[in-house]
Amino acid sequence: MPAIHAVLLSLALGLGAPPANLDQVTQRFGAAATGLAAALERDGFAILPAGQRGDLMSAYPRRGNEVPVLVTSDAMLCLWWSVQRASLAQAERKVLAPLTTGLVQALWAAHAKQAAQAPPEELASLAGAVRLARLDVPLPPELVRAGDAVVAAADAALVTEPLPAAYDTPDLHDYARLTRWLGRYRLPLAGRGATAATVRRAAWWAGLLRDEAARRGYLALRQARGRLFGQTVEIGLDELDAALRQDGLDPAHLSDADCARVSARYPTDRPTSTRALAILPEHVSSDTVRLQAVTSELDRPSGEHVAQMLGLTDGAATFAPRDACLPERWLATLAALGEQYPAAPRFMRSPAWRAKTLNCALTSWAQMRHNSQLYSRELDFPPSAPGRREIPHGFVEPLPAFWNRFAQMVGGYVAELKRLDALTEESRVWLADLVRKADHAADDARRELAGLAPEHADEWERFGALFNVPLERPMVTARLGKDQGGVFHVASGWLYPIVEQFDLPEYPPAAAVGYVGSYYEFVEPVGQPLSDDGWAARLAAGAAPTPRYLALLGAPVAAGGK
Repeated sequence: MPAIHAVLLSLALGLGAPPANLDQVTQRFGAAATGLAAALERDGFAILPAGQRGDLMSAYPRRGNEVPVLVTSDAMLCLWWSVQRASLAQAERKVLAPLTTGLVQALWAAHAKQAAQAPPEELASLAGAVRLARLDVPLPPELVRAGDAVVAAADAALVTEPLPAAYDTPDLHDYARLTRWLGRYRLPLAGRGATAATVRRAAWWAGLLRDEAARRGYLALRQARGRLFGQTVEIGLDELDAALRQDGLDPAHLSDADCARVSARYPTDRPTSTRALAILPEHVSSDTVRLQAVTSELDRPSGEHVAQMLGLTDGAATFAPRDACLPERWLATLAALGEQYPAAPRFMRSPAWRAKTLNCALTSWAQMRHNSQLYSRELDFPPSAPGRREIPHGFVEPLPAFWNRFAQMVGGYVAELKRLDALTEESRVWLADLVRKADHAADDARRELAGLAPEHADEWERFGALFNVPLERPMVTARLGKDQGGVFHVASGWLYPIVEQFDLPEYPPAAAVGYVGSYYEFVEPVGQPLSDDGWAARLAAGAAPTPRYLALLGAPVAAGGK
């Protein structure tokens, strides 16, 4: 069919003219672009089945772009994930690690001042914390042996629950190992496993906070972690100490009746439940409570449940953050992907766009789980026309609410790091650049919705040359929980090329190329942990499952990549 006839037919059907630069896009991707014209005619965008990239640096060309560059929400979220991980590592080195090591030292000093005899099991555990913190503290021979046993147990636990790859450096590995042990060492206060003896042992730990230095160090660490990661799961030393003080109880001398009184403060919802004290409680990932509200007891949370939680499904309520911690801001940013715009381009009004939106949100959600897994507790599940202007060199996805939320999220993170005195100059530059990019993207998104060309097209064309941070490989996996069938994982994988068509009134139709992430969910056998490197190798070998939400688009998306 002659080109002019194809254009007239498309206009008659209300489909819009094909992109003026379609031939250039087709030449760039070769056989992978087979059917691209039909997909753009039908949906206004297409995810291509080849041309996958493992990182943003290789995905986005740095110069010499023969077609306009498209800065996708996926790409900016992937960039944010790398920046947040890098800046968190700096905050851990500068603030969280010294606070954690200092807390252990203060607890040991508080114990040394005590007149009352310490429970032998807890003294051994404190000695273990001293050894894990690598403190230069002289321990009696029997406590050296007990401390070494704690270190061995902590190392053995890393076989089935390895630390994220980000903690492979010696300094962060030691910090992460200590942090995980402090969070996983729990003493039942009520419900299953709770006895008068466990309550007395827990009270001994809480009593150490009667020492002013130990109290200051503990509260500083709890506050810093809380602002970054949200509410905690178990009962902290400060909470138990407050309860003992309120009841006028001496932690060193609790009768059985006193222990029963303490237990009564922490009722459990089921006979099989436990309320426990943790030395440094792990945090509830911000999505956990909401996921429990939209899944049945026998369900593993799926991507559809997460989409419902975020308000991305039809008829769902608007998502509202519950506090100012980073995970809540992150989730609110993902929820903004579902904002509806009357003047949206044609590709955002196609039925397939919902699958693309879900895939973007869930890929970033999996990355959020990965970045916070050291601090979060896992879940347990029960069983062109003449006279028109030149095509702009770059576009952004016209999602102004998303870009605004993104800027607010990053700005809030900067504020928290400043409060903690954990904002390094390097992190400040990275994060300020992200805020600037997001502000420019929000401006251009509003312009595109109004039928105007983006003002920052040159910046988007050079998007691949503007990465000034150490970019993480996005092929990562996070354990979500376990049941009798195995350990449930969520993961993000290859970056796939996406072509979106823009039809601005004074410009010829244009196809822009960007990249989207990929989201997976699968079960692994208990006792056979899957590392990030193992997951990347599985992807490279083509042995991974099909990316769930990209498959919904009907595109022949391959499991492997290159």
